[in-house]
Amino acid sequence: MHEAKERNVQKTQRLGNFIWWSYGLVFGLYLFATLGTTLIISQPDKLVPAQTSLLTIRSSFGIVTYYAVLLLVLVFFIAKGILFVILSSRLLFISGKEGILPAKLTYINRHGTPIVSILVQTVVCATFIFILYMLLTGITNFNPITTQQGVPFYLLLRAISSILWILAIILFLAMNIRYVLRVRHKSRISQRGVQIPGRESTWILGLSTLGIVTLLIGMQQTIAHSWIPGAFSNEHWSLTIITCTLVAIVVGWLCAEIPRKQALLTTLRKVNTREQLLRNQLEEAYNEQQILVEQQQELLIAVEQLYRENALAAVTDPITALPNHRAIISALDEALQETSEKQESMGLLFVDLDRFKQVNDSWGHPAGDAVLHEVGARLKKAIGPSNFVGRYGGEEFAIILRKCDVTLAIEIAEKMRLSIMEKPYLWYAEDTSTPVELTITASIGISLTPYHGETREALLEQADRAMYRAKQSGRNRVCIVMAEEHTRQILTVRGLGSFSSEEICTARALLAAMQAYDQETYEHAQRMVSLSEATARRLKCGSEEIHNVRLAAMFHDIGKIGVPNSILHKPGPLTPCEWEVIRRHPDTGRRILARAGGPFAIVAYIIGAHHERWDGDGYPGGLAGEQIPLSARILSVVDAYDTMVSGRVYREAISDEEARQELRRCAGSQFDVNVVEAFLQSLDHLEETSHEPFISQQAS
Repeated sequence: MHEAKERNVQKTQRLGNFIWWSYGLVFGLYLFATLGTTLIISQPDKLVPAQTSLLTIRSSFGIVTYYAVLLLVLVFFIAKGILFVILSSRLLFISGKEGILPAKLTYINRHGTPIVSILVQTVVCATFIFILYMLLTGITNFNPITTQQGVPFYLLLRAISSILWILAIILFLAMNIRYVLRVRHKSRISQRGVQIPGRESTWILGLSTLGIVTLLIGMQQTIAHSWIPGAFSNEHWSLTIITCTLVAIVVGWLCAEIPRKQALLTTLRKVNTREQLLRNQLEEAYNEQQILVEQQQELLIAVEQLYRENALAAVTDPITALPNHRAIISALDEALQETSEKQESMGLLFVDLDRFKQVNDSWGHPAGDAVLHEVGARLKKAIGPSNFVGRYGGEEFAIILRKCDVTLAIEIAEKMRLSIMEKPYLWYAEDTSTPVELTITASIGISLTPYHGETREALLEQADRAMYRAKQSGRNRVCIVMAEEHTRQILTVRGLGSFSSEEICTARALLAAMQAYDQETYEHAQRMVSLSEATARRLKCGSEEIHNVRLAAMFHDIGKIGVPNSILHKPGPLTPCEWEVIRRHPDTGRRILARAGGPFAIVAYIIGAHHERWDGDGYPGGLAGEQIPLSARILSVVDAYDTMVSGRVYREAISDEEARQELRRCAGSQFDVNVVEAFLQSLDHLEETSHEPFISQQAS
């Protein structure tokens, strides 16, 4: 740090010495050259007034003094010209070094002299003199060579050079002022860098300012007053001086600008050439790198493909090309997590091929493998792309159904069961050319969330139980495990013994769905069975219609599984939009049972009309009077009574007597009069036989 500070101080001192010596040298040369010119150019005829003739010196001090003074003046005059050429050539040299002008100007001979820049500057000065001569001789009658031995022409050149010299010195002094002011500004901001002492900077600023003012006054005097009154008037002199000075500046600017532009163009060409070369090299390197990247990418793709194949082989069954047991467990866990997060339901189906061991025993394991492969393909086609199927093990397959309710699960299971059995499987034995037709059936068990649990173990257990129950019921059927054994008792007691095993499984599934979705709705349906049957018997209905009434009472609210809980259990009054959702549940129930087919199709028509009114203001069809099926009219009365005496979340229950009065009041408008009367008589009979209100024994 100390050495750096010492170097800055020495640099500052050298800079100050240079400035002072430059001032002294320029001032001395200019003074003596100007004085000498004034003495030499004295004319006897007083062409230039107020000049002291050297003849006076010769007559007063002798011939020796005369020649000494003359020699001294000539030396200083020549020195001034040489100084101008050297300074100008030095500027050309620096410009060449900086690349502003051609680099040839920087050539230095063995003595260290920038000979090229000096010659160029000399040529420029000579060119200017020649142009000025041609200009004066061309536009005026002035002949500088013959007029008084060229003295006026010399004075004109001297005046022009004085103006140019004054401009150069003004520029030099202005640069000094700018430099000192910049150093002062930087020194205020930071103490680092070059610093000029305050006294010296003040002297430099003062002298430079004084010099500029003095030079401006001298330039004004030179331009305003003719040095050759006999040849030029003041106006003509001023115009000539200004014109010639501008010509000199333009010539100098052209002599500097044209080479500078040429140097810039040359430099630009070199840069462009170098840039093009670098671009070509870069492009070659990029192409090589691109080839390497492509090769690396191909290698990565190959590695990734190999990894995927290995990973896929680890979770793929080689016989069916379906996901294996490991993949099924992983997919089931993912589906359970997603279902829990989105508050949705999902289904798990177990498919077991019936008597598959006989295929292996009779035709060998290759035949069994072929059957398994074909079954897997049919199952995958039946469930669609949004669901998941895999081989669980042996002859068992597992299917995961997302966003699935009971009805959809049964529908898909039936579709799979039919797709497995609808076409025989062809097997070509080795010793025969005729294919063997193998008929395969399957037993399917269903479990759903949240009805049968929300864990993987619970769903697997319930689906397995349902699948074995389907086998025990005769195979080739779909079965779903009920939440309670009490449901199977209801189905048996209520007269479903004449149903096929498949229809019983369907009824159980529907009841399980209703019970799992809303326990209150499920219990309400069970209470309605006895009342509906008693009313139908009181109206002397046939046995088949009584059977349909019992089924309709069980499933009359199955459509409410499509009503959101927020509406179904809303404690306050419903909005018009919410009423529209509620009004759709009879039609929803009708469509669910219509899909089940068989005896459920007849019950579906009854359920779809159980909210119609006797006066035609009901829904969804607006039926009236005898247009409404009798079974639907019975359900309407029983449903209204049980709702009133049982109560709901949005209102409290009323007494049995109040409910009876409400039914009588609405008879003939909302209800069929005969059905209301038959229902009340049946209600009285049931209470007499049990010796207590019917609602109490139902609750118990």
